[in-house]
Amino acid sequence: MGSMSCKEKAATMTAGSEDFLEAVVAESADLAEGQMKEVEVAENVKILLARSKGGTVNAIGAKCSHYGAPLVKGALGDGRVRCPWHGACFNLATGDIEDFPGLDGVPSYEVRELDGKIVVRARRKDLQSNKRTCHMVPKDENNKKTAVIIGGGAAGATCVESLRQAGFSGRIILLCAEDCLPYDRPKLSKALDTDAAKIALRDGKFYQDNGIDVRLGAVAEAVNAAEKTVTLVGGEIVSFDALVVASGSMARGVQNLPGGNLKNIFTLRTVKDANQIASIAKDKRAVIIGNSFIGMEVAAYLKGKAASVVVVGRSSAPFEAVLGADVAGAVLRLFTDAGIEHLGGRQVSAFEPDNNNQEQVSGVRLDDGRLLDADIVIAGIGATPCTAFLKNSSVELDKNDCVIVDQNMQTNVKGIFAAGDVTAAPLSLNGEMLAAPVNIGHWQLSHFHGKVAGRSVAAFLADQPQDLAVLDAVPFFWTMLFGKSIRYAGYGAGFEEVHLTGDLTQLQFVAYYLKAGKAVAVASLNSDPVAAQFAEHLSGKRPTITKEKLLQDHTYWLKL
Repeated sequence: MGSMSCKEKAATMTAGSEDFLEAVVAESADLAEGQMKEVEVAENVKILLARSKGGTVNAIGAKCSHYGAPLVKGALGDGRVRCPWHGACFNLATGDIEDFPGLDGVPSYEVRELDGKIVVRARRKDLQSNKRTCHMVPKDENNKKTAVIIGGGAAGATCVESLRQAGFSGRIILLCAEDCLPYDRPKLSKALDTDAAKIALRDGKFYQDNGIDVRLGAVAEAVNAAEKTVTLVGGEIVSFDALVVASGSMARGVQNLPGGNLKNIFTLRTVKDANQIASIAKDKRAVIIGNSFIGMEVAAYLKGKAASVVVVGRSSAPFEAVLGADVAGAVLRLFTDAGIEHLGGRQVSAFEPDNNNQEQVSGVRLDDGRLLDADIVIAGIGATPCTAFLKNSSVELDKNDCVIVDQNMQTNVKGIFAAGDVTAAPLSLNGEMLAAPVNIGHWQLSHFHGKVAGRSVAAFLADQPQDLAVLDAVPFFWTMLFGKSIRYAGYGAGFEEVHLTGDLTQLQFVAYYLKAGKAVAVASLNSDPVAAQFAEHLSGKRPTITKEKLLQDHTYWLKL
């Protein structure tokens, strides 16, 4: 390229009050179809160029609006790019966020090709920030319809924004059980000493500016579907024209075990829980019950902070049920090398009190009779949906007390929707619907549920049933352990085989989870952007990835 490739063209142009920059950023020949390239549009200002199938060139912000991952290292899909770290997707034409986590889109810029060069024109102010809040309609006091959302987690927070983005101008009430605004909950198990304000998804001004009535410390006690009311603990009654149940889940406790009510036995669900654990565990003997994601992330965090850390789990290695024995074994070595003791294949039979303080835990008794010294115990043994307030509401629950919804996130009761961890929802992969609804507690999927619920509610309240949104997201989650991130895409429940590539000993691998000879999920470490590419592959009606072809060439599907 010539000297103009990374410099401003001729002069700054002004249109009205907007200050624009126009620059030649690349040679047309240097951007092939299906290729992305990160380029400078001005000094120290980079954007992402992408040429889609058919030849169209688009330009958007270069970094994911969630945690700032470089999108050029992600997966290029049909008209969008997927973040390599956590799977968020951005529309190449508009920059709008289409899959999650995160709430913001990224800037998009005008592009044209001229004399064999790619020219980008952008507002200077758009180049100063990599985040862009999607357009929301203002609240209209003349619109008397009310949408009530129960739950201030990912689903609820995304839902209220989706309502405004979809054109609903009526009253929105967000009922948050905690006394703080919606926050980035996955950070709790990775940074227990954080505070809610630092990890808030939005500040109070945002909700005020967009006419969203946020009620903190508002706990639902009952729903009356016939009268369209929610009764809160304390007696207040809130009326609705449409309701979204996004109440999430609660951590499963150990109160059913002898000594399970002793002091310093914790579960982790809220900022308050996290802060208490961080404060008490310092220089103490910590025992963690459960070797799945919450338990192991807490164990990793407490390394070097607690005097000792012991993990007790039913499976022989962490995450074995989800990731398989081989990958689980590699994760286990990561912990044992860090000096964390792991006792697999064991269960807790009781908690022992301190001789000097009968209300305080001092030990954990295992099913083999062994007694572990403990100043603090953290239980990470799963969660149950918060649906007790729906018991007499006519809203249908499954055998696990999850709210059953359709592809529009609507329940069996007209005008009542649900989203997030609380649901049993349809799941479609490679264009094929699973036989039964599933409950998946992923942060990313809760966001997507909230988006669909919000748009569906907006269509419902506008009496436009043809515009109800449809759920079509691919599950994507991650865990961060000692600075290493395992990424997982798809739905591998009940997998029958694992096809491994890479080197587990070097913690660089891709694991394909197979069912009926087909790859239904993938886990990766130090192999980006495979998980993002796999999620993008599953998001459309693309050819099924088969065991037979994986054995011949495990990268063949990337070339389809």
